[in-house]
Amino acid sequence: MTPYSKIIILTISVLFFGTGLMAQINDTIPSELPQQSTDELPTKTKEEKLSKAGKTTPSYFRHHKKLPATYSGFGIELTRSELPLKRDYHLFQQFGNVHYEKLDKGGYAYVLLVKFSNKKALKNYVEQLVKPKAPDAKAVVYKIGKRK
Repeated sequence: MTPYSKIIILTISVLFFGTGLMAQINDTIPSELPQQSTDELPTKTKEEKLSKAGKTTPSYFRHHKKLPATYSGFGIELTRSELPLKRDYHLFQQFGNVHYEKLDKGGYAYVLLVKFSNKKALKNYVEQLVKPKAPDAKAVVYKIGKRK
């Protein structure tokens, strides 16, 4: 018996026994499943879910994170501020995965961490896609958590 004939026999037996098994399974499944009425379904949307404080939280609510101290690579600085920005700041609604960096001279920078093969590609991306939404945006480079 050749290996090919073993495969053909195995395939035929799987098909033959598999269809018989499926027929047995199909006989045990009720033809009509009980339906849940729409009156009992939850009606709260993401916007209506309550936070711990009891206030509603919008669906676009994003949390910015501290820039990792060991990050090396490219970033896009969206904006700077003297004080920490609130979580509902308009740029956080448009951009996700925002990190903040406490600047040496005081204040905060809000940065997107991105992966690009070179700085030219990063600058093109900033000019064409980010600046229309964040006019103060600029490309930055980090080496072990420090700007270069």
